[in-house]
Amino acid sequence: MTAISQKTIPKGWKKVQFVDCIDLSSLKKLKGLKKSEYKNDGKYLILDQGQDFISGYTDDEKFVNKKCPAILFGDHTRIIKFINFPFVAGADGTKIFQSKKEINPKFLYYSLLNLDIPNTGYNRHFKLVKESKILLPPLTEQIKIVEILLCVDSEIEKTDQVIKKTEKFKKGLMQELLDRSKNLKIVKFSQLVKMGKDKISPKEVENQRYIGLEHIGQGSGLLLGSGNSEETQSIKTIFKKGDILFGKLRPYLKKYWKAEFDGVCTTEILVFRPILNNDTDFIFQLIQSDKFIQHSISKSFGTKMPRTDWKIISEFKIKIPSPEERKKIAEILSAIDSKINIDKQIKNKLAVLKKGFMQDLLGGRVRVKK
Repeated sequence: MTAISQKTIPKGWKKVQFVDCIDLSSLKKLKGLKKSEYKNDGKYLILDQGQDFISGYTDDEKFVNKKCPAILFGDHTRIIKFINFPFVAGADGTKIFQSKKEINPKFLYYSLLNLDIPNTGYNRHFKLVKESKILLPPLTEQIKIVEILLCVDSEIEKTDQVIKKTEKFKKGLMQELLDRSKNLKIVKFSQLVKMGKDKISPKEVENQRYIGLEHIGQGSGLLLGSGNSEETQSIKTIFKKGDILFGKLRPYLKKYWKAEFDGVCTTEILVFRPILNNDTDFIFQLIQSDKFIQHSISKSFGTKMPRTDWKIISEFKIKIPSPEERKKIAEILSAIDSKINIDKQIKNKLAVLKKGFMQDLLGGRVRVKK
């Protein structure tokens, strides 16, 4: 964690332990619901230490916490949430607390976000939070800092809503475009692609770009990075530019990518090679569809680490139009993908901007006018 030098503390500010900003009477274990008790809809929202802000729903009033605003900290995950409505807590791994009256609750939330809490695995992290130190300005300045950060949060939320609406629109569009097409015929997936089966040992190739599951974004179709084949040991699958890579391990993670270069990948990735070159973009859109993903998941094998395979996927059936219409459909969906990716880049830039603002404003390096 970053230490705060006494010399850098602005006049009128104090360096305090985070725990001293908490109303300790609010820091008590709430009765929560087990995940098995979560519902898909209900009167009250369930919040836990998971990545999604809302984890589930319930109608059970006896678990409702009405003390708001409150801050939720995921003791295992380090996920942080600000809550300003009645809610039900998840049963495990959540620390929920309120700020002291003389401290703006949103300011304390942003201060917690700004802390560098190291990941110690599936251990408890709240003890590290309590031991951390933050800078505390007068209440009037806390409020002004919060107002600035709320403006950035508002822009992030607007962008996020645009992304979600566009993704929802795209989801049903492929099926709608297919339904409008004429002369549809039913084919198996194996009639559209061949399986890339060529394997190679890392010892046989030099300086090849390597793609593992960790390098492919979840549900985005984007490449997050790559490795070098010389740094790996096990047998790899060869892929070519234009091939489509699909993660067979835990297919519900939706890891897919259209290859932009030649390389090698882990054998936990299936390599699809379109039989017709013009079908590449159409097939890339097809494997993102709910029907394809559900087919992969429903027949996967293995309890803890479920996998799909070529035998399962090759049997997937779909109604397809002519090659010309498939190309047009792919162009429409690819254009929507481009818009989504641009919006995601904007959101990422706003997140970087927010982080910079928090460091400057909460660290007292930039002061707000009174």
